[in-house]
Amino acid sequence: VGVLHDFNSHMQLLLPKIESILGAMAAESSTTADPRIVQVACSGIVDFLIDRVNLRDDAFLRTFSWHALGTNEFERMAPNAGTFFLHRITRLAELLELHFIVSCWGHASDVEYMLAGWVTSELERTPVIPAEYFADRLAVSTLELKIRRSDEDARKVWKMVTDQPLRLSLSYIATIAPVPSA
Repeated sequence: VGVLHDFNSHMQLLLPKIESILGAMAAESSTTADPRIVQVACSGIVDFLIDRVNLRDDAFLRTFSWHALGTNEFERMAPNAGTFFLHRITRLAELLELHFIVSCWGHASDVEYMLAGWVTSELERTPVIPAEYFADRLAVSTLELKIRRSDEDARKVWKMVTDQPLRLSLSYIATIAPVPSA
């Protein structure tokens, strides 16, 4: 276990260096051509979740509101909300990766558990966000936005940005990739 922990710690320290080297070596990409790409992708993910809630025949889920948060907005969150918080952006060759957490805010634990289960289910069922949620807002429309679970510890993100008590949070990575031409 000690060797594995040391190797893991070593690799975690190397990761930012490797990411920065790959990003520096990459030529300009369609993923970075539009400066609005990060904002549009994040809004697209939140809009997708809002639309999915509205499609469900579940009055309880419809009581939730969705918000994209900045670092100074954690203190003002009301119960029965799902929040999206972008905490890191990395560029890997032609890809742009957006590291984010989805947090669940409820009056009781079962409310938060239900929202967490629903988010997990929706993003696993639809790992590629449909282009209708972002393509018409960008100059470049040949991009794909894929969501996958991340092994990043959401508790560390919480500790970096707020003194608020930890909320149930799920870590994800959204990868923005150019769609290969046929």
